[in-house]
This record gives sequence, structure tokens and C-alpha cells, in this order.
Amino acid sequence: MTSHMRVNWIRDEATLGLDAAFVRSVRRNIEEQIREPAERLYGSEASRNGVREDLKAVEQLVVYHDYEACCVSVLGRLAAEGQTWAWPLIERIVDNTRRCLAEHVGEGGSFFPIRRLPLHLARCYRFLGLSGGGR
Repeated sequence: MTSHMRVNWIRDEATLGLDAAFVRSVRRNIEEQIREPAERLYGSEASRNGVREDLKAVEQLVVYHDYEACCVSVLGRLAAEGQTWAWPLIERIVDNTRRCLAEHVGEGGSFFPIRRLPLHLARCYRFLGLSGGGR
């Protein structure tokens, strides 16, 4: 195997066939399906009660404030593209995050429910051209 062939093989293996068309297709699929679950969890009539009831209270807290809230990066992209329905959901997630952090930061660091969300909030802010909050 020549070095050129090896580089192509490594590049092909590293992407696992995930070319730009595949990524666009997956992104479009996520964007088309995100509204209903996001509104169920973060819409005006929503509450943390929308999270699976079979979880312990602390697990529900993490799922609601960290896992599920990661949809904010997709919502940010949609809001930036003019999907106005996404704004209230983004605002609720940001408000929930502020409240959650205010409640749990003072617990001596033994429990910090938000680990994944900051990356998604940063992506949301980037899509919206924000530097740290507000519309």
C-alpha cells in the first residue's frame, strides 16, 4: 500500500462514511423532529413532569436540566434561521439553567447537574450572534 493510498484509507476510516450529505440529512431530520419534544418539555404548558417518571428525582433533574436541554443548540440554529417558535423555548431553557445553577451551586460542589449543556448553550449563542445572553 502506497502512502497516498494509506492516507486515503485513514481519511475514509476516520469519517466512517459520514460525508457532508449524510450530515446534512441527519441535521435536517433532527430539525424536523425537535419541535414537539422540545415544546413538551420547555413550552409554556411544560414542566419537569414531562421527564420519565421511572427515574429518581435527582436523575429527572439531570435529564431535564442537562440531557434534554441540549436541544438548545438546535433551537438556536432554527431561531437564527427565522423559526420564531424556537425563541420562547430557548429563553425557558436559559432561565431554567440560571435557576438550577443558583439552587445547586451552594451545595458544596457535591452535586452539579449541568455538565453537557454549556457546550450547547455556547453553540446556541454562536448561532444567534449573542455573546452571553439576551435577545
